[in-house]
Amino acid sequence: MRVLVVPAGDDASAWLRMRWPAEALAAQGCDVRVADSSWRLMVTVDSHTGRPRSLMSTLDCDVIVLQRLALGAYVDALPLVQASGVRVVVDVDDDFGSIDPNNAAYAAYHPRTSPASNFKHLARACQVADLVTVSTKALAGRYGAHGRVRVVPNRVPRKAFQVQPASNVLPVVGWAGAVNTHPRDLQVTRGQVARAVRDTNTRFLHVGPTGGVAEALGFDVVASTGLVAHDKWYETIAALDIAIGPLASTRFNQAKSALRGLEAAAAGSAVVASPAEDYRRVARDGVCLLAESPRDWYRHVRKLVVDDAFRADVRGRAREGAGLHVLEDHVGEWFDAWKGTLK
Repeated sequence: MRVLVVPAGDDASAWLRMRWPAEALAAQGCDVRVADSSWRLMVTVDSHTGRPRSLMSTLDCDVIVLQRLALGAYVDALPLVQASGVRVVVDVDDDFGSIDPNNAAYAAYHPRTSPASNFKHLARACQVADLVTVSTKALAGRYGAHGRVRVVPNRVPRKAFQVQPASNVLPVVGWAGAVNTHPRDLQVTRGQVARAVRDTNTRFLHVGPTGGVAEALGFDVVASTGLVAHDKWYETIAALDIAIGPLASTRFNQAKSALRGLEAAAAGSAVVASPAEDYRRVARDGVCLLAESPRDWYRHVRKLVVDDAFRADVRGRAREGAGLHVLEDHVGEWFDAWKGTLK
């Protein structure tokens, strides 16, 4: 089986769900290659209808994997790809039809602001595809109601476990992310994380682009790392003794994976997270404590700061639990899913 994997850019999701699994499979001897950034699906177009008429690209593969395919012109061409004998897999890692209007990604995926590439075209791609792979069960229901769907959860690469966990004398509490893509999430703490930090006289660190965190959490000001380079991500989040993962109870968030919590746990942090479905799943492995209410945010964070033995135990169980979700140990799930399209 020859597989061509086409990432949707160079963001974290492209590495975690496309590049790293493909590279790990290739290292095992599988015929899996990653398309470079110049790759394009070339077609001839009917001058009267404007519809794709024939393929100009030579795909040279049995299965093509297209990440979050939202470009309408490519979706229109998928039947031509399938007619050439190539199976089509579409991978989706978020509910793009439910993005908050205040999310920075909203305009890029809404038909009104982005007619050529949007969540409606993505939904069409999933209907046409031979298989849809998704990161959570909720996404399987939203993009794979036709039954041609496999849940391949987000994992963390082994390199995440190779960083040195924080060992601060005064524990550091923090959040990793960007407010512009989490416009209403930090507010679910109702200021209780900030209260716990103040009451214990400890420190708070934001890992990510500066702006909006203090106001959303209820601090006067917070220290921030600024934008973190992709290859420095794991060593940067390892500075957190305690990591929080608040998510508002929205349709979009209920379909999100527990990736950020897994990453923090792998890097050695104790994790407190909102009870979204995927966080409940990994909490059973000890990856995180769940904050069901604002009161829980205060209770968990405060105890983790003041009780050294409790914090050490939670950190140890979190890292051990994250060890059940190492990307390289589960790449066979990807290969099995792709191979299933050839039956």
